[in-house]
Amino acid sequence: MAVSTGSTLLLRLGCRAERFIRRSRLERDGYLRSAWEEESAAYNEGRPARRYYRLTAPGVKALAEVVAFYQALLPARSKPARG
Repeated sequence: MAVSTGSTLLLRLGCRAERFIRRSRLERDGYLRSAWEEESAAYNEGRPARRYYRLTAPGVKALAEVVAFYQALLPARSKPARG
């Protein structure tokens, strides 16, 4: 998952309850912000309104730290030989 400041975060986790719990914790802790789209746009397309999520600055920093941590656990990759 590539995420940068201000990009939309799509959480793809197991069950609905788990997704809700994780999102609400991330919002509570200041890592995510959410907003509902305009209901009229959804109504015009005949579907329910969507909720959009954005990483906050602390969320981007925390994500970068976690990615760096897990990347450090991976074995070093050697560059392919050119020739």
